[in-house]
Amino acid sequence: YMLLAVVEDLTTNERQESTIQAKRMKANDITVIMGEVHIDSLYEGSYYLTVEVRDSKNILHAFKRDAFFRQSDRKNPALNMDIPKDAFVYAMTDEQLTQNIENLYPIANDDVKSFINKELKTATREVKMYFLYSFWKRENEASPQTAWQEYTTRLDFVNRKYSTNIKKGYETDMGRVYLLYGPPTNIIDEKFKGTSGFKRRTREDMMATPELTKANADGVVYLPYQMWRYDRTPFGETNRTFVFYAPQNNMAEYFLLHSNAKGEKQEIYWESVLSRHTLEEGVEGDAGIQFRKGHL
Repeated sequence: YMLLAVVEDLTTNERQESTIQAKRMKANDITVIMGEVHIDSLYEGSYYLTVEVRDSKNILHAFKRDAFFRQSDRKNPALNMDIPKDAFVYAMTDEQLTQNIENLYPIANDDVKSFINKELKTATREVKMYFLYSFWKRENEASPQTAWQEYTTRLDFVNRKYSTNIKKGYETDMGRVYLLYGPPTNIIDEKFKGTSGFKRRTREDMMATPELTKANADGVVYLPYQMWRYDRTPFGETNRTFVFYAPQNNMAEYFLLHSNAKGEKQEIYWESVLSRHTLEEGVEGDAGIQFRKGHL
């Protein structure tokens, strides 16, 4: 197999050709590898060290990369050349640049999150300007400032509505979902909902445990919860719902319990959790009907 190591630009993912190191290896149960990649020619900035394992047909079998920041006297002239002189990032202080980049976390992919977690504290002002401007240019190439302003407006709303004593609004589950998916089509807000009894087994439970039989039982009282329904998400999914709840009856902050949106938290017995486990697992109550139908 072939082992390849290369440095890639963190913002653009462009491979730095001068850093490529490739070596043909023999397959063993365990292989310990030590080596070095020369970065003398790199400008100051944020990068990934990427390692790949490929077979003789160039099929990728393993992949690993870690972010790092290179400090150097060699400054990349493209950092300023690509940013228009009237761009919004020039008006920001270093502290404002940092905060605006941190504000991206709820909508960031893994690469951007890696930069925020590992590189932001040591990044220069020029790198921050380039990073922030490049992010919004990818979102709206014609007008990065418009994309930034629209997100900032939504962020201000989230911070006003969902902030707690210890968290900013965008750091909460509700804030993240609102920033990523936008305002929901419909919201069901239940403070202390009571239900007269069970209805029937959920479809998921019947598929998972078809041999079991569930019986009706007495009514339950749910923890405070909200359901956010999206007729259509920005990612092309339809009829997606998010269930947020206050696990300690503390309605200062709601946490995401369950969603049927791709990539989100999924708890198959979420309604049992919502009822403090007084609702038997796999049985659908009134909250489950709300989730399925999308309305009260």
